[in-house]
Amino acid sequence: MRQLFLLLLTSAGAASGSHAGYVHVLTLVNGHGGSRIFALDAEHVWVTDAVKLYSTRDAGKKWAARDLPSCSDLKRSAGTVEFVDERQGVYVQGECITKTSDGGETWGPLGLQPKRGSLVYAADFDTSLQKSFVAGCICVPRLATEGVPNFALCDQQGKERSAATVFITSDGGGSWQDSMLPSSPPRRAFCAVSVKIVGTSVVALARNNIFRSPDMGKTWAAVRFDPKCSRPHFPEEFENVPVTMAFAGREYGWVSYRDGDLLRTVDGGATCCSVEHNDSDHVFWQMTFRSSTEGWAVDDHSLLHTTDGRKTWNREELRANDVLVSGADLWVTTHSGVYHRTLAPK
Repeated sequence: MRQLFLLLLTSAGAASGSHAGYVHVLTLVNGHGGSRIFALDAEHVWVTDAVKLYSTRDAGKKWAARDLPSCSDLKRSAGTVEFVDERQGVYVQGECITKTSDGGETWGPLGLQPKRGSLVYAADFDTSLQKSFVAGCICVPRLATEGVPNFALCDQQGKERSAATVFITSDGGGSWQDSMLPSSPPRRAFCAVSVKIVGTSVVALARNNIFRSPDMGKTWAAVRFDPKCSRPHFPEEFENVPVTMAFAGREYGWVSYRDGDLLRTVDGGATCCSVEHNDSDHVFWQMTFRSSTEGWAVDDHSLLHTTDGRKTWNREELRANDVLVSGADLWVTTHSGVYHRTLAPK
């Protein structure tokens, strides 16, 4: 655990710009590598870029900037951070999984030390941090001529195979188990890229499939498509892979695919349907939903808004990296800053 640099920033100088109801509350210096946002409530918000963690305790009036933990050789883009309260949180990026108990001032190992060549992408956990799920993959090594396993990063030169894995702990990181998602045989670039706790189930994205575990990670099965609706085309070459997912409550959820497909579930991920929409030429890299009908998405750095949850997405003025709705607050990050908008009551 190491002490991190702390810098207080105010939004007074940065809040001079606005875009159609959005107020600019923070300037980012390193946003070119992407930026991600997490809101615990209306007051407590955290933002990550490639090298910094920014936090506010007063809804964006003042911000503190701290160095992110440097534990990965793959730090080229913003990682994800999530908090269960004002002090306890987890940061995930590349080969890096760390936790904080003081709001991000200091960081230490979560307990999971990925095997050499493994990657992690996202995490979700219960409010106690005891039950945690981390999405990633484990490399399946090639055998060298001497019979010694040759470990390398899963995607290095396209020579390694990887097995999509959800790492699970039930004791706050003291011990972990590897729960591999169904795949036969293990293939290159087969990683779990997202994981969500949905009620008493867990949903994970990997390859061209959505997987659901009804027993909190003990067993997994591919999500079934409702026979009454269409399903996206999944080529054998795996180009059409899932990108991200979002839920509104325990029942309504959406999954976006690299080819522009959008899936929707109304039963917590037990079944899903393909949704036809007017922005299918673009990829939804990030999504957030306020209800079963209203949500926002980020395609190729453009912000979109829907009020039907399906077909119609209207492009907004901001060019965004990430978007998050939390109660009546909408937060958007761009390459250069963070924007906030207060939403009208439902």
